[in-house]
Amino acid sequence: MKKVIVALEGLVHAGKSTLFQGIEERHIAVKCVGEYVEFVTERFPCFPESRDDARFGHVFFLNLEQKRILKIEESDGIVLLDRSIFSILAYNFAVEKMSDSVIPCFQDSIKAYRDENWLIPQVCVYLDIDDEDISLRHQDEKGHYYSIFLDNVFNAWLREFYEKAMPFHFPSLEIIRIDAHQSKQEIIAQMEEILREIAQ
Repeated sequence: MKKVIVALEGLVHAGKSTLFQGIEERHIAVKCVGEYVEFVTERFPCFPESRDDARFGHVFFLNLEQKRILKIEESDGIVLLDRSIFSILAYNFAVEKMSDSVIPCFQDSIKAYRDENWLIPQVCVYLDIDDEDISLRHQDEKGHYYSIFLDNVFNAWLREFYEKAMPFHFPSLEIIRIDAHQSKQEIIAQMEEILREIAQ
């Protein structure tokens, strides 16, 4: 079977890590490659305040992506990524919109992904969640998130990237949406079916 790279995407608290863990626990025939936090050796960049800050963040995440590429390239069949370059692009898209284009990092990133030969997934599975559920789930979360990921305006721009900008810039990408308000068992079962169909 030829390699198919599947990106698992969604806003904070959408349930990506939970779904990812569920797929691993069920020993489904996919290679799971974890999120950036598994590869980082220094602190994540803060929210950019200038174009230089944004460029630093771009290089930071590109370096992490290149570390993951080594794991991806040694795998065959379906490779499931917990986040992908789409997360980086979505973040930069939202930063640019929030800054009224004072920090034009999205256009820089789009150009860079072509110039630097980033590995582009063929399929994106997007976990769809609303702001109310993000807030509710955050109350029970012990992890730390930058406050920007809990900002409704910022999240609205992230959604616009996934709904409009991503299909525009990646027209051959297959995008599959999962309602993240479902139970864990329902979401895992739906993901299993998606992976089976991709494998056929």
